[in-house]
Amino acid sequence: MDEKIKKIDAACDMLRLCALALTGRGGDKVNRSTVSLYGIYHVSAYNGLAALVSEGIDKLGVERTEENAPVLDAFAQTRAMSIRKNILLDAERETILSHLEEKGIWYMPLKGAILKDMYPKLGLRQMSDNDILFDGEYREYIRDYFVSQGYTISQYEVDFHDVYHKEPIFNYEMHVELYSEVRTLLHKYYQNVKDRLIKDDDREYGYHFTDEDFYIYLVLHAYKHFTFSETIGAKHLVDVYVYLNKKPELDFAYIERELRKIKVWKFERDCRALVNEIFDDPESFDIANLSDDNRRLLEDFMLNMLNATEDGRIENGIRKKGKFGYIMSRLFPSIENMRNYRPFFAKWYLLPFGWIYRAFDILFTRLGKSIKELKAIAKTKQDKDEK
Repeated sequence: MDEKIKKIDAACDMLRLCALALTGRGGDKVNRSTVSLYGIYHVSAYNGLAALVSEGIDKLGVERTEENAPVLDAFAQTRAMSIRKNILLDAERETILSHLEEKGIWYMPLKGAILKDMYPKLGLRQMSDNDILFDGEYREYIRDYFVSQGYTISQYEVDFHDVYHKEPIFNYEMHVELYSEVRTLLHKYYQNVKDRLIKDDDREYGYHFTDEDFYIYLVLHAYKHFTFSETIGAKHLVDVYVYLNKKPELDFAYIERELRKIKVWKFERDCRALVNEIFDDPESFDIANLSDDNRRLLEDFMLNMLNATEDGRIENGIRKKGKFGYIMSRLFPSIENMRNYRPFFAKWYLLPFGWIYRAFDILFTRLGKSIKELKAIAKTKQDKDEK
């Protein structure tokens, strides 16, 4: 528990420094000790927020000493690398989009490629990769194009997006769909995604979401990662603040209607409440003042990236539920989780049949992965946290 408390304290200071970088307020409670700065760097590096936190540290005016110089240099170096990476990715993406224009292939950049320009300075939003949705009819052609440009294929035709990599820093996820069929509700919601898009004014084949639909996609992307124990960190909360600050006139009546269709409205509402707690009044932000539910939600966001490995995901599940509770939740998913796994069974009277279906699915299609998970559970010593 002591280690967890240290991580949470560092993560709270991380968010206070993010608020300071974005709003100019919220640095009064930040622990400036060298030990604390190392903890903040560790947590912010995992969450992809070290460049933004570096801006907060500059505004905080931390006095440089021989002791803290290495960690201050690490923050500054991360920020410089983020600026360089943003510039290189922008140039490479423009080359790719120009080629799509030339070949008459419709496309739409996703997520960070849009959000990064809403941050107050270049490089404050770190980029790990670029995501682009495009006409799936040209999937094979796009593969050949990336190979011709010196990329290696990390993934092709095994999911809803293909992944290409080129040294030193170029990673592109080329989407033919926004979600796989496994995420049934999300896949169905975006089944005819092009019907939702608006053509760019300055591009013949470029498209974009409305402001409301982009926000919905941002929420659903986080929800998918969060619900299925995939990596999603506190960067989502920062992205939400930056986006809502840039788009204050969003039609939330429409957003609520759309998110209610796929049972994600509560998740969005809770996340937005957290964002307001952190950024609207950063001087008063204190995790101890949150409700139990909101505190657990915030802790999950702040610590998720520190549990990013499969073993970490399992340990995190056991921390919340205990070994027995975790195993039972995997064998007998709740109606909410079943709604995303196989929504047909997401009714109380059909749920037992869904569990039977899941058992056969595990037995015949995912047995090897399930055995590996059981072995990881067996070697995990941690049990449920005490309340």
